[in-house]
Amino acid sequence: MANGNDIAPAAAPEQTEEKIVRRVRTPGGTIMTVRVPKSATNEQIQQFAAQQYMATPPSAAERFGRGIETPVMGGAELLERSLPSSVNERLRAINNYIAQKTGIFEEIPAGGVSQLQRQREEVYQQRRGPGAGIDWMRGAGELVPMVAGGAVAGIPATVGEALAGGAVAGGIGGLLQPTYAEPDEDFAEKKGEQVMGGIVGGGVVGGLGGVASRAVTGLGRYLAREYPDNVLTQAVQAILKRIERERKAGGPSGLDIIKTINAASAKGRPLTMADVGGEELQALLGYVYRKPEESASRAITKRFLETRDKGAAERLRQQVLQFIGGGQSSFATIQGLQHARSEAARPIWEQAMAVQGVWSPRLQEFFSNPIVRQGLQHGFAIERDEALAEGRAFNPTTWGVDLDAEGNILLRQGVPNMRALHMAKVGLDKMVEEQRDITGRLSRDGVRFEKLRDAYRTAIDEADRSGLYKQARAVWAGPSASIDAVKAGKALFLKVPDEIRFEFGKLEPGNAEFYRLGVADAITERLQKVGISADEAKAIVKNDWVREQLRPIFRKDSDFNEFMDAVTDEMRMYGTKQATTAGSATAQRIAEDTSGDISRMQQVGGMAKSFAEGRWITGLTELLKLKRDLGMMANPKLNEQIAKVLLQTPIAPGSELERRLSGTFTGPTSPRISSYLATPAAALGFTGQVLSPAVGAAIGGEGMQ
Repeated sequence: MANGNDIAPAAAPEQTEEKIVRRVRTPGGTIMTVRVPKSATNEQIQQFAAQQYMATPPSAAERFGRGIETPVMGGAELLERSLPSSVNERLRAINNYIAQKTGIFEEIPAGGVSQLQRQREEVYQQRRGPGAGIDWMRGAGELVPMVAGGAVAGIPATVGEALAGGAVAGGIGGLLQPTYAEPDEDFAEKKGEQVMGGIVGGGVVGGLGGVASRAVTGLGRYLAREYPDNVLTQAVQAILKRIERERKAGGPSGLDIIKTINAASAKGRPLTMADVGGEELQALLGYVYRKPEESASRAITKRFLETRDKGAAERLRQQVLQFIGGGQSSFATIQGLQHARSEAARPIWEQAMAVQGVWSPRLQEFFSNPIVRQGLQHGFAIERDEALAEGRAFNPTTWGVDLDAEGNILLRQGVPNMRALHMAKVGLDKMVEEQRDITGRLSRDGVRFEKLRDAYRTAIDEADRSGLYKQARAVWAGPSASIDAVKAGKALFLKVPDEIRFEFGKLEPGNAEFYRLGVADAITERLQKVGISADEAKAIVKNDWVREQLRPIFRKDSDFNEFMDAVTDEMRMYGTKQATTAGSATAQRIAEDTSGDISRMQQVGGMAKSFAEGRWITGLTELLKLKRDLGMMANPKLNEQIAKVLLQTPIAPGSELERRLSGTFTGPTSPRISSYLATPAAALGFTGQVLSPAVGAAIGGEGMQ
């Protein structure tokens, strides 16, 4: 600078003229202070200041400052080129008005920032003089903002990320270099050359840095192992980020997830964050399970999900026992009821069968009916075969019946005893049962036979003055109704909901429990029939239709809802296992694992297009976004911690994990590195990523000065 320089006197120095201090803007845009005669004109002062300024080479500090200023001026040029000409004209007019009135700003010529930069650069190079060589100080000045920007990017996880990150940073460096373009030159073309040169240079340097960083992978593992707090912090950050995205789409918050997990755990259902946190968390668990294939995160996830799945059938069986009933199979229950029925009814039944002379005109009408006689024929065959099987005597003549030559039954003396009358009723029972379909519903003939049988039974009761037959049937009917209830419950899934509601509503309280036992046995049978790794919950409840089939048998709505919640939770757990571990990679899993790479490729394509079309602000924005989205570190320890957090159940209230997830943690929420490892960590960071923007700026600005 030429501060304090005196202007040459205009006349003979017989008398020294008073001098004053003036501040003058130099051709380079800076302000310099000069001492001038009081009578000197503004033109003389400007000429003197320009001579002094041009005759003085730039100092080291000025050259260093020029370097720092370079990306700022490049950004100003980029902004001007991106704005409409009418806006630029208004801004230029405002700037020049303030400059003329105050001298604070430098006036911008009609050619805009590009012309101003060309003028400054020409003055700067003239002051340096020919043969000045490489301007190291200016280059050092340019390094300051570029290195600072590169340091913000952090440490790349892989060589690929280092290459991509270096290319992005280099592109930004080239983007922020002034073009010094002449009015007749193509600004877009020159800027495109700068950016592409920066991308190539930055990518090369970043890639080399990434290769070098492979040598210190062991250091990263050491840090993760020695400082688990850092890994937990990063894991929770990754999980919370995805919870927040789900919450914005209507999903649960971190606190809601914790409450759901702990409530289910208290009821014996091991739900996890991966089950209830939405697709984002389920996809994250799948990612840490599959990358890499041989890792602790994969082993932890596989072991937990497989162990939990093995207990699904037993957990559901316990829910069935709690809310429906059971414990004994339908077969064993029916066998027991049949034995109890036989034992209880045998004495009075034998008395009833010994009753003689039971007859009435009404019974005569029935025995004139071919269907009743057909029933008698069936009953006769049943009694004959049972007697043979049990080794007891069979003598139908003692019952008041006989057979003709063709095997038809004849009533002897016109008055059969009670056993013969009962034989016809047993035969009619058989004919009714033969008319039932798989659901237990009667055909039209079955309804007709049932009506005829019931009327016939009433006629016997009316003719039996002893009343023993009716009493014997009542004793027999108790266990029989219970047996029927068990069978009806076992066939529940073959009926429509309305039919179940009607059928169950008619039962006495005791038989309602036998009905539930049959339902429980049907559900247990379904659980036992599903194969290994099958979805046990879907074996119970496949859809809303099955839910409505089950609803009527529950004692109260809260029991039904609790049971359905248990089934739904099991379906969630099975869904997590399938989505995470099952089979070959589906399109969805491929999308999850490669979405980051595809997204970065799309961003690079969009960025290149923006630069090619001259949309520099958009291109810069895309470059910065790409840098930000380079992805999560491929850190095995981090993946292991993510798996542990996602599969934690329950999450203890007041624990560090609970406080981190609920937002009440008061400790550090960003990763820390121990002080004695800070130096090597910093050294690792300031490699290719730090130098990439500076290299990009140097290559992008090559030949422009």
